[in-house]
Amino acid sequence: MPTVLEDKIHVSTPTRAWRLDLLAQRAALVAILIAVWWGFSLTLPHYVLPLYPAIAILIAGILNSGNLSKARWLVRGTIGWFLFPGAIAIAVLVAFIMFGGDLGLIAWPFSAAAVIFGLFAWWLYDADGAERALLRGMIASVLVAVTVYAVTLRLLPSLFPSENLLTRFGAAAATASKYRVMSAT
Repeated sequence: MPTVLEDKIHVSTPTRAWRLDLLAQRAALVAILIAVWWGFSLTLPHYVLPLYPAIAILIAGILNSGNLSKARWLVRGTIGWFLFPGAIAIAVLVAFIMFGGDLGLIAWPFSAAAVIFGLFAWWLYDADGAERALLRGMIASVLVAVTVYAVTLRLLPSLFPSENLLTRFGAAAATASKYRVMSAT
C-alpha cells in the first residue's frame, strides 16, 4: 500500500479531463495577458509588470511540452535572430557618430556579442534544437538592449536641454529677471 507521499509523487499519464484543465489554465493565462496588456499598454511602462509571471508560465509550458513549432517558414525566419542584432549594431554606430560625436566603443562588445549569439541561434537551430536556439536568441536580445541603453544613457542630456540653456543663458536671464523685479517695484 503506497503512502500519501508516494501517491503524490507517482506520475501517471494525463487523463483527458486533466488535459482540458491544462488547456483552460493556459487560456486563462492568455486572457490575463491580453487584458492587462490592452488595459495598461498606453500608460506608464511599469504597469505591465504583472504580465511577466503569466508570460514566463506560458513560455515554460511550451518549452516543457516540446511543442515549439517546426514549420518551415518559422525555421527559415530564425535568420532574423542574426539580422536584427546586426542592423541594431549598425544603427547604434550611426547614432553614436551623429549624436554623440564619437565611435561609441563602449557599445561595440555588446553589439558584437549580440550579433554572435544571433548568428549561433540561427546557424545551430537544426543541430541543437529549437530550445537552445530560443535561449541564444533571448541572450542576443538582452545584449541588444544593453547596446541601445549605451546609446540612450549617453544622449540623455541632449533630450533635457534645461541645464544647457541654464549654462548658456543663466547669467543673462538672472540679470534680466533682477531688472524686471526692480522695475515692478
